[in-house]
Amino acid sequence: MSGGTDIRVLVVSTAPAVVRELCDALSSGAAGAFSFEVCESARDAISALRRLPSEVTLVDIGDGDETGLQELQLLASTTVDSALIAVTTSADEAVAALAFRHGAQDCLIRGSDDTAPSRLARAIRHALARCAYDGSRPLATMIELSSDAILTMNRERVITRFNGAAEKLYGWRAHEALGKPARMLIPEGGHSAQAAFVDRVFNGESIDAFQAPRTMRDGRKVIMSMSGSPIVDAMGDVVEACLIIRDVTEEVTAGLRLAEQQHLLESSQAAGRLGSWAVDRMTGRMEWSTEHYRLLKRDPTLGPATVEELIAMVHPDDQELVRASLNQQEGFSFEARLIVDPEDVRILQVRGEYVPRDDGSPGKLLGITQDVTKERAALAARQRVEEQLQRSFEEALIGMVILDLDGVPVYVNNALCEILGMTEAEILGHDFQEFTHPDDLGDDVPVMEALLSGAQKHHVREKRYIHADGHTIWAEVAVSLITNPDGLPLHLVGQIQDITERHALVEQLRQMADHDPLTGLLNRRAFGRELSSHLTRTERYGVTGAVLMFDLDNFKLHNDTNGHSAGDQLLIAIANHLRGRLRASDVTGRLGGDEFATLLPNADAAHARLVGESLLDHVRQADGGVTASIGLVCLDRLAELTPEAALRAADEALYEAKRAGRDRLVEWVPTAGSLIPASD
Repeated sequence: MSGGTDIRVLVVSTAPAVVRELCDALSSGAAGAFSFEVCESARDAISALRRLPSEVTLVDIGDGDETGLQELQLLASTTVDSALIAVTTSADEAVAALAFRHGAQDCLIRGSDDTAPSRLARAIRHALARCAYDGSRPLATMIELSSDAILTMNRERVITRFNGAAEKLYGWRAHEALGKPARMLIPEGGHSAQAAFVDRVFNGESIDAFQAPRTMRDGRKVIMSMSGSPIVDAMGDVVEACLIIRDVTEEVTAGLRLAEQQHLLESSQAAGRLGSWAVDRMTGRMEWSTEHYRLLKRDPTLGPATVEELIAMVHPDDQELVRASLNQQEGFSFEARLIVDPEDVRILQVRGEYVPRDDGSPGKLLGITQDVTKERAALAARQRVEEQLQRSFEEALIGMVILDLDGVPVYVNNALCEILGMTEAEILGHDFQEFTHPDDLGDDVPVMEALLSGAQKHHVREKRYIHADGHTIWAEVAVSLITNPDGLPLHLVGQIQDITERHALVEQLRQMADHDPLTGLLNRRAFGRELSSHLTRTERYGVTGAVLMFDLDNFKLHNDTNGHSAGDQLLIAIANHLRGRLRASDVTGRLGGDEFATLLPNADAAHARLVGESLLDHVRQADGGVTASIGLVCLDRLAELTPEAALRAADEALYEAKRAGRDRLVEWVPTAGSLIPASD
């Protein structure tokens, strides 16, 4: 592009030879003063013209084929104040006619005198003159600069004009839309309605704006306002239809939103029993909302009550408060009782704000009135319930505690203080682990984790606490997690009941159920249970241990001679010897009468024989001249690991000891058949 000159020229061509020929002619001094810019397409030319307009645009249309003419028409439809000159290689008059029809002011032939510097300059000036008097150019300018989308189409429903606003609205560039069927702009399903609209325009009808929904190229849903007008030629024939389209989505939405907000306001006021009002301090005029009339049971046809009429309806004890509030020059809020009728006394919450006028004259008092009668009644009821719950908590016969999420008590009742022997101050703020028996400390952590994670809602168990004087307390503890409506943990509630006496009684009953009352050893059932548990463990980890079964020789004769009391003392002495002789892990039981059994869980045969011989010596040395017969079975010799098989084998060995002369120990050896035990 050359330096500052009088006339700007835009050259549109993809052919280097054309560009060179035209630019050389324009650069020649014989052509006059021109500056020029080169673009390869109509699309680029439109952008260049919008950026910096040129007075003249030279368009290479080749031999006048369809592509070249479309480029020319695109420029003619979208350029503003630029004369168009077509440049062609064809001397055919038909090509020139097509060029003029597609918007050119002149048509020059390449390689002829038309493109000589002087002839080219003259053609440019003539085109400028024709453009200045061309009535279509101002129209094109207005169309292009309009903020509304404007498009025109010919009778074949082909788009002939497509301004910048249409590009923004539809998402199509002008070069993509021009020369294309107008139906490309209409979504599927809307073609028939659009065709009927366009037909009416081509029939000469001007259609006022109407609204219709549309789905745009990018998927946007918009509401369009569309109007149409026919374009006629000098003969009065309709040659094109002009459509003016505007996106009114925001306007329609805003209108609907305003109506919706008004409806919501009225609905909300009715739902919330809330009325609005305004008092003009200058005129005394008062305005009420529909709900305000309903709240005060006043006929809307009577209009708003005066301030004095309102105050007269207020309970006498509240009138001074109302009067003082309404006379303030600032915001206020109060509650007052309104006597609507003798049987209808309401509690109204009134909030107001004074809005002064800019000129300093008295302003407006704006406010809302809400009926809170039910809320205040409900609040009073809740307060009564809370007071009752608090008294119930404090006066409950079992210990009650509220814990934070770290397990620290924040509220306790009198019963819990008595259970622990502590004051409220000694408990609050201290970790509850401080009061827990050391052997039960490990159980608290998993319980808290289960409750806080939601795995459990409640947990009940027995645990021990340490009383202030040092003794152990057995307690039944029930803990529940309390959450808010969204399920988030708030705190824990615990109920603690002292069951020390009950626990002692249960232990006593368990002792009586499992132990022989004379010797304190396990009874037959409990011994069988312990033997079964041992066999289950050894079956998994390896068989160990032995069982001794023994009874006293001639025990019946001892009882007959010395009396049953002496026999009982002998049995007690043997039981005590077993306790002193055996390990803590060994298990001894009285199976009945003078028959005993001992489980040595970890003993081998040698150790079991040693224990058995020690027992024989002890019985020999006891008063009464009795001896013992002992059957020993090493459990690893059993083919069947069951309590029945172990006791049967030990019984067989015991029988063998008696048969061999008593006062001895016999170890069981597997045989082909089982011996039948003999009576003493």
